[in-house]
Amino acid sequence: SRVGVVGMGGLGHMAIKLAVGLGAHVTVISTSPKKEQSAKDLGAHAFLVSKDEEAMTTAGSAFDLIIDTVPVNHDLNPYIPLLDNDATLVLVGQIGPIEGPNTAPMIFGRRRIA
Repeated sequence: SRVGVVGMGGLGHMAIKLAVGLGAHVTVISTSPKKEQSAKDLGAHAFLVSKDEEAMTTAGSAFDLIIDTVPVNHDLNPYIPLLDNDATLVLVGQIGPIEGPNTAPMIFGRRRIA
C-alpha cells in the first residue's frame, strides 16, 4: 500500500506509525519542509511539500490512501489528484463543514473522500 499522511500532529504521528507498522510505503505531506526529519524519524519513507507545485504534479496518482489529520478547515483539492484510481482520502482531523472539492478528478479517477 502507498499511504500519504497529511498533518504531523498527534493523529498524524499515529497514522504514520500504524501505516508503517502495517507494511505500507508512507509519505508525509506537509506545507513545511522543516518537518521532514521528524517524519522520517517516525518511520516515513518519503516526504512531499504540498506548496511545491512541481513535486505535487509529479506525485499525481501516487497513493492508494491519504489520511488527512489536519484539524481545521483547509483546501482538499491539492490532495485529490494525488490519489490513484479507486483510492480514498480519509478525513480524520477535520471537524465542521468543508469547502466543496472539485469533483472532476474524483469522478474521472474513481476517487473517494470518506
